[in-house]
Amino acid sequence: MDENEVRQSVEQLQEKTELDEYFVYGYGSHHFWINQRISKGSVQYMKNRLFIVEF
Repeated sequence: MDENEVRQSVEQLQEKTELDEYFVYGYGSHHFWINQRISKGSVQYMKNRLFIVEF
C-alpha cells in the first residue's frame, strides 16, 4: 500500500465503525500510527502503539 491507500482505508474504516471512539491515530511525514484508548471515548490512551505503517 502507498500513503494514499492507507489514508483511504482509514477514512472508510472511520465511516463504517466507531474507530475514533476506541483508538487515537495520526500521520507522520512517512508513517501512520495508532494507539488504543483506555476505554471507549476516553481522552487517555495506552502508552504503546498498536502498530505503525511506514510509507
